[in-house]
Amino acid sequence: MAVPLLAFVMPLQVAAPLAVLLSIAAAAVVVVQDWKHIHLKSAAGLLAATVFGIPIGLLLLTNPHQQINSESMSRHSDHAVLGLFVVDVWLVSSQA
Repeated sequence: MAVPLLAFVMPLQVAAPLAVLLSIAAAAVVVVQDWKHIHLKSAAGLLAATVFGIPIGLLLLTNPHQQINSESMSRHSDHAVLGLFVVDVWLVSSQA
């Protein structure tokens, strides 16, 4: 929600990275305050997904054939959303 509001007062090229930086700073404050309550197995899974997901996302975003990728991705977006929902339900049920 911060990026659209920031875009009213500054260029989008500045607003998006600023929103990410503020989000990281807020997350760091939460981690420092509540580090004893962090579930390390869950955090490790998220970290592993991040390590693999960021390079793949960057590759897709910087690919010169971005038009082809976006068309292909839009055709399969329903399957991706369903897959994320199934994974989320599985994670919630395994933590219960």
